[in-house]
Amino acid sequence: MNERKTAGSGFLGLVFFLVSGLFVLQAVGGQLDDFEASAGKKRSGSSAPSRPPRFHGYDYYDGFWSPFFLFPYYRRDDDPARYRSGDGGTNEWDAMVHSLGVPALPYVRTDYNWQYLNANLMADDVRLEAGYKLLAFQGRHTRYVEKNPSDELEVGQYYCMIRVGGEEATDTRQNWWEIGMGLGGMQQRGNSEFSSWAAAVVIKIYPAEWIGFEFRPAWYSPQERTIGDYDLSASLGWRFVQFRGGYRWIWIQGVGHDLNGPYVGASVSF
Repeated sequence: MNERKTAGSGFLGLVFFLVSGLFVLQAVGGQLDDFEASAGKKRSGSSAPSRPPRFHGYDYYDGFWSPFFLFPYYRRDDDPARYRSGDGGTNEWDAMVHSLGVPALPYVRTDYNWQYLNANLMADDVRLEAGYKLLAFQGRHTRYVEKNPSDELEVGQYYCMIRVGGEEATDTRQNWWEIGMGLGGMQQRGNSEFSSWAAAVVIKIYPAEWIGFEFRPAWYSPQERTIGDYDLSASLGWRFVQFRGGYRWIWIQGVGHDLNGPYVGASVSF
């Protein structure tokens, strides 16, 4: 009889523990919910600022393009216009050259990265860059997926870039570098939808044809706090294709780091 009472008490205790755990999970929510809540906290001692205008067609970029065309265009190594007519020599604009298929100053480049944040949270990241000489457009879309509780967060970034770079060849190797700065906007879609200004810097250093390093910081403010988005990576490969490994971390102003983790991916350049 005592054994039956003991078994019955143990069974009721197990049921109570499982039910309590479910209520706790519902109350706590997931990591993506915590990230959105942290970004939306008001800064102490300040009132809520007026939000930047949302995207409505191209009105957001009125007057943004015109100053870019005042800058001189550098010629690329594979640009037919780099040769003077008649003498076959190089033009004085050839201080910065570029070869087709390298990841610096590309005509078109696309990246895919898979990021591991923890056993419950992962992300898919796609980036597209298209440009000619000094001017380029860059877009980035990141989709965070949380398993339990089931949740998603999407962050899109869009930039108009000014970029400079160069190529140096020796008897044994070639190397490339690029520095770019961009202004544009971003959109965040999760429990709510927000958009704001965005700024980015791109630094690429390829000391040899088969190895490279990149640093891509960006800043935006979809809610009350400014967010810093930092991406550091190294790659191995050759012309047209590089395999990449890196680390990306997000910093929320006044709160701290979140959504951090390593990633692996590949880049294809033309």
